[in-house]
Amino acid sequence: MGLKTCCCCIPLRTGALCVAVLYLVVNICTVVGWSVFTILSLLFTTPADYLDHPQYYKRKNMIWLFVLLGLLVICSLNITMDSLLVHGIRKGKRKFMLPWVVWYCIFTVLATLAWLGLVVWLVMLVLNEDGEFLKLLIFFLSVSVAVGLVVFVVMWFWYACVVSYYSAIANSDHYAMEPPVVVSARRKRETVPFSI
Repeated sequence: MGLKTCCCCIPLRTGALCVAVLYLVVNICTVVGWSVFTILSLLFTTPADYLDHPQYYKRKNMIWLFVLLGLLVICSLNITMDSLLVHGIRKGKRKFMLPWVVWYCIFTVLATLAWLGLVVWLVMLVLNEDGEFLKLLIFFLSVSVAVGLVVFVVMWFWYACVVSYYSAIANSDHYAMEPPVVVSARRKRETVPFSI
């Protein structure tokens, strides 16, 4: 049983379209923001810093490069899937929505597991810490639990909205499976007039 409306009052189609556009904007802003941040961090590192600690900055730049490339790959996939979702919702075609449904299921599950791993790691640090960092660790644990709960409840609700709309248009999608084209073996030969 899927949702009938999105956020109690918005029609399901409008809610799914809003989700697609919001995800599209967030992913584009993430790519632009990380690219600008990386370029600025490379521009404002002085040559003296490189001369004083060359190995540190070489490792730091390699780490930033891998983080940026990983983020660009994931956000590029997200942007592609979000664009397909927007087109699928606008045209009412399930086949354009299916890649988003599959990709964001995997993405949301992995993000939720990563968040749970972070929470478990912070709990382990809090349990093993006796010193001055205990209050700071408890603060980070509290913030990560609170923010994670809100973010992942919203992400899963938005996913449920899109999947509900995907299920709702199952009967109205006439282009989902077309009947096969039958070609007769006794077709008449067509003559095409030859002209120069």
